Amino acid sequence: MTTHVTDTQYLACHDCKRLQPLAVAARPDDDSVAAATEALLEFQAEHEGHSLAIVSRHDTAVRAIGPVWDPMSIVTFTVTDGHTRYLVTVERASVDEPRIYRFTPGHLESLPTSVSIEDAHLLHGLDRELYPHALRPSKLDSFIGVVRAVIESIDVDALDVAFDDADDPSISIARMPDAQYVELVQSCSRIFDATELPRVSDFLAANRSEDGLLALRVRHDYRIAA
Repeated sequence: MTTHVTDTQYLACHDCKRLQPLAVAARPDDDSVAAATEALLEFQAEHEGHSLAIVSRHDTAVRAIGPVWDPMSIVTFTVTDGHTRYLVTVERASVDEPRIYRFTPGHLESLPTSVSIEDAHLLHGLDRELYPHALRPSKLDSFIGVVRAVIESIDVDALDVAFDDADDPSISIARMPDAQYVELVQSCSRIFDATELPRVSDFLAANRSEDGLLALRVRHDYRIAA
């Protein structure tokens, strides 16, 4: 399906524990809507006489096994009929087969949000910036320690998310807030000497954006609850 087909409402068969998306056209000539409508009609014919009901997405929480762009990824989310919440699992046998929607009572429960950076990439970038000069391991340890301490002081709810990770729906990317960035720069002046500090400062400034090595990875994890 494309963005021209909504996936917020589904026809549920309680006898077979299967769902089928309800297609809504954004344009009358939308081919994807025509295909989705045909699939819906087939579903209705297959489950004629069964206990059918319309259910809707309960929230925006999504959990995926595999990149969201991969047609073979297994995706889970929550729907409701207004009284009961159901956990939906979406998967397919092959890229040539249609997606199968199965549901069972349950829902996705939010876990505490965490913020991190990719330490190894950050250290590698700093090492390349200062080449051929080599930093002492103790300075690198102090630097990463300061970065982690600064991140721990961030108010996650106040972050402005720039974009979502294309490979993992549980991760969003955000720019480091001004207060924490200033604190990081000031702390570096106590770690690096006068010959190192200007290049370290330039490195931090060049990597401060949401696509730089100081980009924050905001993880919103969920667990399955019965």
